[in-house]
Amino acid sequence: MVFPATLVQPGDYVVDLSLQQGLSTRCSLRVPEGDGSCSERWAQPLMSSEQSGGLDGIVVFRTDSESLSVSVAKDGAIIGGGTYRPDYQRWFPNGETCDEQPCQHAVVEVGLAMK
Repeated sequence: MVFPATLVQPGDYVVDLSLQQGLSTRCSLRVPEGDGSCSERWAQPLMSSEQSGGLDGIVVFRTDSESLSVSVAKDGAIIGGGTYRPDYQRWFPNGETCDEQPCQHAVVEVGLAMK
């Protein structure tokens, strides 16, 4: 899950994620310090490599959900989110004859209203 632009405005960000299966996690991050973590191991902050301490999104390692609900807050105020249906792309990194199941990934861009 990515944001339309790197979040670089200083502040405390909270990203709440819920998957279709009833799984949820909360990711708390501080910009520009770059400190952050998620409450579940299947999600991880995606920190910007270009903007020191900026946040590009959240990597979600679960690829079995038909929907993803997201809420993004900065300093306690909701700045974006929504419910999304990932469009998974499938591929066989070792060839179709080597892999029993395809790998899959999706990129979901989350809308934000930054002032």
